[in-house]
Amino acid sequence: MTALLLALSLSATPPATDPLRANLGASKNPWDFACDEIKLFNKENRTQCRGHVVVKRDDIKITCDLFEAFTDEKNNLRKMVCLENVVMQRGEGRSTSEKAEFEADSQTLILSGNPIVRQGGNEFKGDVIVYDLKNDRLSVKRVRGKIQQNAPLPVPSDKAGAPKK
Repeated sequence: MTALLLALSLSATPPATDPLRANLGASKNPWDFACDEIKLFNKENRTQCRGHVVVKRDDIKITCDLFEAFTDEKNNLRKMVCLENVVMQRGEGRSTSEKAEFEADSQTLILSGNPIVRQGGNEFKGDVIVYDLKNDRLSVKRVRGKIQQNAPLPVPSDKAGAPKK
């Protein structure tokens, strides 16, 4: 049981009352997750979830088929990866891809594998979509898209879902 709590906390902070709440990265708020099955690979500092995976923090919700979290030797999160049928919802924006990687040090979420971001009637496609969570920025590499007149742009939003100014 101690190994399970240690692996699920994924941080240097003590585990919360609910062992599935993990303090991941520099945010004050935890990433919460749920899935059908979990496997712990203690020697590899890796946790893997399969089936109906849901990962949430603040106004971000990510669903996928496979989720992996990687920690350092002190059990601090280095990165987490969502694979297969990735859908990210943030405010009114919705992104899809085959892979999403969260880098704890830089607080970035990188979508690859046919990534698309949509909000309102606007749509951007590219090779890579990068969400800089620390600075609330979005960038798309090799972008192709469409912008609808009077439609909101897919920009970061506050917790209420209203675009930031």
